[in-house]
Amino acid sequence: MVLNFNKKGQAAIEFLMTYGWMLLVVLIVGALIFSFVDIDSLVPNQLELDNDLRAEATSSVAYADDYTANTGDQNLVYVDFKYNGAGRVTISPYQARLDLETGGRCWATSIWNNDLNKNVTTNVAPDNGDNTDGGVDKDLTGYLAFLSGQTGTAVFDCDEYDGDSASLMGGDRVVGTIYIFKTNPKTNRPVPSSGKINLKITK
Repeated sequence: MVLNFNKKGQAAIEFLMTYGWMLLVVLIVGALIFSFVDIDSLVPNQLELDNDLRAEATSSVAYADDYTANTGDQNLVYVDFKYNGAGRVTISPYQARLDLETGGRCWATSIWNNDLNKNVTTNVAPDNGDNTDGGVDKDLTGYLAFLSGQTGTAVFDCDEYDGDSASLMGGDRVVGTIYIFKTNPKTNRPVPSSGKINLKITK
């Protein structure tokens, strides 16, 4: 009876040793594969807008290019959107911004109406650098009209107004809140469309 017990114990130990080594090999190989996989690249881009604007996360992109004498810093975020409202609205680059989780702020430098192939561009900081309510300085009147179903692109420059505080780095992500204000010409009152942004930065 004792001999039979010893045989069972030996068989159990041999089983554990055999499959234990296999499990250890699998864990080591898995850890090596995991260390070479860029987990961040598996996280999908997220882009949300409300109030009749729909953001296009799949086609929106953020670029972070090194400074060169010819191009300067090119820390740009391109946000594609579609207007789905009932009436005509206007959108101004002076009324669009990104508030980043890092504390930086990126201002829009241009708004495109892709269907009309028209754009409005600015190089002037809106509201003396504090455009929190979507208001526009009296001398800044550039805007672009949108009809229901038309698509647009907002281009945000993360160097233009905040120096290096909002600079982007390749391989990182743009994470924060996006604001694009649309104005009904009848009421002349800007209404914010806002949402979360989480875009991988390419270089």
